[in-house]
Amino acid sequence: MEKSSFQPWGTKVFLVKVGTYRNGEMTGHFQNVRFFGERPFVSTVELLLQIQELLDTSQCPCAKSVRTLPELYDGEKGPTIFQLEVFFTQNHSWQGRLTWLEKKQEASFRSVLELLIILDDVLSE
Repeated sequence: MEKSSFQPWGTKVFLVKVGTYRNGEMTGHFQNVRFFGERPFVSTVELLLQIQELLDTSQCPCAKSVRTLPELYDGEKGPTIFQLEVFFTQNHSWQGRLTWLEKKQEASFRSVLELLIILDDVLSE
């Protein structure tokens, strides 16, 4: 039987701010309750690798803060902003939900590839 461990709320929820999207490559910043401020990313692969690293270490304590991701989103104009929730990581992939905050639309995904296809559909409009 696998050992179950408590994971604080928000450790698998990310706020992704896409600043640019060209030829399938995005740049921007992302946030998580486990660290203060934003972390930049200069490519889609870098974003995925940084998130995977945080998911791999998700049993570490959170940053000492009571904020939640909805509080981090202030409705600002500018970059396209998504809330990415990872429910499960299995077979080196993710399953979860992506919410486009400006349009209040959400889509579920069953793999990282499906997540990338959804992001491409939205960002290519």
